[in-house]
Amino acid sequence: QNDVWFSSTADNGAVWTLRTALAEWTGRSQSGVLVVSDNTLLFGGESAGGLQNDVWVSASAANGQVWTLKTASAAWGITRYPAVVSAGGGIVLHSGYLGGHSNQVWFSADAGVTFTAKTTSAGFPSRSGIGFYVDQNGGLVA
Repeated sequence: QNDVWFSSTADNGAVWTLRTALAEWTGRSQSGVLVVSDNTLLFGGESAGGLQNDVWVSASAANGQVWTLKTASAAWGITRYPAVVSAGGGIVLHSGYLGGHSNQVWFSADAGVTFTAKTTSAGFPSRSGIGFYVDQNGGLVA
């Protein structure tokens, strides 16, 4: 699917409104999503055409109705289940499933336009669909 829905935090998800029935990106599942500086970013996932490695953004003023392609082919490769967080002045992405579980970690200092590999073999075993967050001390936790 490539429809986008909205629910106000005031009703805690009780009422949903369609923002767009056909977002500019191809319908997909298993994507990463992150809000940075009031912009919503969509990372990779799986579509009918296979795994994706694109990055899309919807500016806060667009409220998910309009999406713009940031990069068509991110360096982290085609993936599903990427995990993304805002940390270190940019975006940190765990590559997720790249045809098999992975433990690659990538960084973008330009809001998802380009990515640099921080490590292609993090200290933890390869995996996908992980929880990835910044703890109260500013450290990354997988």
